[in-house]
Amino acid sequence: MTAEKQQNRVSAFIDVGWLLDGLRGQGMPWRIDYVGLVDHIAGGRTVTGKFAYLAPYPGECYPKKETAQRELLDLLAGQGFNNRVTTMQVRGGMYLDQGVDVMLAMDMFEQAINDNYDVAVVMSRRPTLRHAIEAAQRHGRKVENAFFEYQADPSNELRDASDRFFRLTGELVYNLAL
Repeated sequence: MTAEKQQNRVSAFIDVGWLLDGLRGQGMPWRIDYVGLVDHIAGGRTVTGKFAYLAPYPGECYPKKETAQRELLDLLAGQGFNNRVTTMQVRGGMYLDQGVDVMLAMDMFEQAINDNYDVAVVMSRRPTLRHAIEAAQRHGRKVENAFFEYQADPSNELRDASDRFFRLTGELVYNLAL
C-alpha cells in the first residue's frame, strides 16, 4: 500500500452523549446528516468505518429523553453507523454513561490493529479517551479530534493529544440540519 493510500482511510468514532451535550448547550439541532458531518471532516478521504456510542437514559425516569435517543440511534443506523450501546449507570442518584469510553477505545484500537483505518476521527471531549488516542498513535495511526471549541473549558486533553483538531461550528451544523 502506498503512503498516499495509507493516509486516505478514515474511521469516525462519535461519543454521542458528549456530542448531544455540545449541540444542546449551544441550541443546535441534533437531527443532522451525521454522514455529511463525517464526510466534511474527512475532506475527500475514504470513510471506512462509522461508529456511534451511547448509554441511553432509562425510560422509566426520562421517557422523552429515551424516545429522542432511540430516534437518534435509528437515524444513525439509517445513515450506516455501527451503533454501540451500553447501560446508563446510576450511582448516588446520578446517571453516569460509564462504559462508553471503554467501548470506543476498544473499537478504535481493534480497528487500528486490524488495519481498517489510517486516521481516526474522534468526536468527543471525554478526557478518558486520551490513552486510546495515544495507543492508536503508537501503532502508526493518526488521530483527529473534532468537537466544539470552548474558551472557558480547561478540558482540552483530546485536542492536545490528537494530531489535528477540527473545530465544529454552528454554521456547519445548521448546514447539515435535516
